[in-house]
Amino acid sequence: MHEYSLISCRSSDVVSLLEKNVPALLSQLYRAVGWDANASRTPDRCARMLATTGFVVCAFKENELVGFGRLLLDEFAACVFDVIVRPEHRRKGIATSIMHEITRFLDREARYGFLIDGSNAGELYEGVGFHAEGGERVMYRANQPPMI
Repeated sequence: MHEYSLISCRSSDVVSLLEKNVPALLSQLYRAVGWDANASRTPDRCARMLATTGFVVCAFKENELVGFGRLLLDEFAACVFDVIVRPEHRRKGIATSIMHEITRFLDREARYGFLIDGSNAGELYEGVGFHAEGGERVMYRANQPPMI
């Protein structure tokens, strides 16, 4: 991770991310990892998402956003979302560093954290202390994205 730098902040500090053009870079990162097939993750929508996300971690190589992770949180719990790394920068410890930053925040600020692993990255998450519960199941409801 020595050639990469991490920036982490609460949503209240999102101005620092806006100054680094993170919304536009994040929109590009979502496309690069295949998470924006319908082009709905525009820079404007990414800026609004960053402003309402509880905690954000960005990994940069020079001025390129190569990794990202975020937490949605309230007074008691936090949910990890969008831990992503550009394909050409994977297997270099970036996601692990992002998750370590996230778990340090969780240790200070939340009673518990959870995540949904749809990427088969279980070893990554287990390596920073997450584990699957035997009888629990994850349920979700997908809607069409709002046209904002």
